[in-house]
Amino acid sequence: MIQGARLFDGEQVFERADVLIKDGLIARIDDEIDAPKNAQILDGAGRTLLPGLWDAHAHLGGNGSWWFGG
Repeated sequence: MIQGARLFDGEQVFERADVLIKDGLIARIDDEIDAPKNAQILDGAGRTLLPGLWDAHAHLGGNGSWWFGG
C-alpha cells in the first residue's frame, strides 16, 4: 500500500491519495484507506504516482537501433 502520494491518473491530479495494491494490481485508490492487516506500507509523501503510465519517459539515441536490435 502506498499512502499520501500525489497521483495523476491521466486526466486529473489528486494532491493526496492512498493506493491499495493486491496481487500486483491496483485494487483501490482513495483519499484515505485503512491499511489491511500485515500490509506493507510505503510512504508516498513528496512523490507523484502515474498508475498505468509506466515508462512514460525514454531516450533513444541516433536511429534507435541499439534499442530495437537493428
